[in-house]
Amino acid sequence: MADADVARLQSDNTLSSQLAITSPIDGVVLEKTASSGQRFEAAIPMFKVARLEPLALEIQATLASTRGLKIGAPVSVPAYAAKGKLTAIGRSLSGDNQTVLLRALIKEGAANLRPGQFVEVSIGTSGEALNQWNVPNDALARIGGKVVIFIQTAKGFRSETVTVLHEGTSNSTVSGKFKGDEKIAVRGISALKASLMGIGGE
Repeated sequence: MADADVARLQSDNTLSSQLAITSPIDGVVLEKTASSGQRFEAAIPMFKVARLEPLALEIQATLASTRGLKIGAPVSVPAYAAKGKLTAIGRSLSGDNQTVLLRALIKEGAANLRPGQFVEVSIGTSGEALNQWNVPNDALARIGGKVVIFIQTAKGFRSETVTVLHEGTSNSTVSGKFKGDEKIAVRGISALKASLMGIGGE
């Protein structure tokens, strides 16, 4: 109740049939638990109000993909033109999917996102971190305990050893010595692998 309402109640002992409920913050109503005719006890929440700008973002990341991450690293949601910075890096792993919880604060383009929405994010790494690339699983070949990718050259293909940071259903995140403009083989990997091992014809 406003101070004026409290003073009026004290002076004439009259309570209005209507009561204005004021949120302590400016924001958006996310949830309403009150219904018509319902009786509320003290300290029972009636509405859930949130300030959506800036917007907090929770990120589930594999342990391998957190290498080189630092607080303050740039975070972006490319599909929604949203940007922010990394604010926290969890120390423990989730029991269900063995991921690390990261937190970010989105300050630019937060209006393009919605609470509870699932999105894919991109996080910048420090200068000391290895370059990371997203490649199709079909491009990976395993030879003698190593994982290689075949890169097209003027004379054919050459193999390049990579480190798999995260292996997904169809794509994997790898680190290696790439410039970023190479063309890699995604078909005929078995033949290239056999050629590298000296099996079969030229």
